[in-house]
Amino acid sequence: MMMSKQCLTQWSLAAAIVGIGATASVQAAPIVYEGFDYTDGQAIHGQTGGTGFGANAWTRRWGLEEINASAPGMTYGDLDTTGGQANVDVLMIPNGSSGFPRFELQRTIDTSSVDPGLLEAGKFGKTGTSIWGSVIVKNSGTGPPDSLQWLGLHLGDMDLGDMGGSANLNWGLHLNGTTMLSDVSVATEALLVYRIDFNVGADDVFLWVNPDLNTFDPLTTAADIEATDLTLLDRPDISFDEIVVTGGTHSQGVGGAGDTFTRSDDEPYAFIDEIRLGATAADVLPIPEPASAGLICLGGMLIFSSRHGR
Repeated sequence: MMMSKQCLTQWSLAAAIVGIGATASVQAAPIVYEGFDYTDGQAIHGQTGGTGFGANAWTRRWGLEEINASAPGMTYGDLDTTGGQANVDVLMIPNGSSGFPRFELQRTIDTSSVDPGLLEAGKFGKTGTSIWGSVIVKNSGTGPPDSLQWLGLHLGDMDLGDMGGSANLNWGLHLNGTTMLSDVSVATEALLVYRIDFNVGADDVFLWVNPDLNTFDPLTTAADIEATDLTLLDRPDISFDEIVVTGGTHSQGVGGAGDTFTRSDDEPYAFIDEIRLGATAADVLPIPEPASAGLICLGGMLIFSSRHGR
């Protein structure tokens, strides 16, 4: 069957539009993603889900914590999310110590699959490059013993999240002994979006807390915290190849080795979810793309028209 020149033109145009739309919808892809898509109640320690970690599993670096998967997962606006979430059920004093309850859960990134142009000696941190990240966090309760005193991510020589202490009641950053705080209370569930610009020597860090995803522009939207030469001269030279989830409390008292602490209402202490690293903001803030969806729809309409207009 021969197609008319008009039909061929419509089909070609439709295919091109659909292709453009499909390409736009898959361009954003994180280097690392952990959505904690595990069985409800399953311990996170030893799990190997997510992407960007290869065969490397979550491992305990400190503490005898009970960090388990639970459903449903955390959400934020139109952000694409999957799986469940990680929640801190129990804190235990480590064996052989009588210190305060704390935990660190670590996972090594499979940098062998990362663009070498982003790496220096096998780690993120190459001068002249940037890395973006995002995570959703919630520190529940109103204070010890019903909430943690600190919670967040540790990347190289940088910490972000709830920095702990009576003076640090907002989400923020901790760099070289200095804490920088946003205006958003740690009592608020938060999407933390950050960018690290790797320089010669001290690196720059930018943190956005609960940005409006409908208007967020990585070039023009002002960060809630900017750690640069203008705001903090004493900054670390950050490099990393692992992600550490960390938290704990100073205020549940000193007990014997292996003592267990739980919230008075038996609810989890804290939640963390949707950990992403990427080369661009789009990599770590995947949201439905109306433009590409509209192009695909338009392509479909043209195909329908060509089929029924003959």
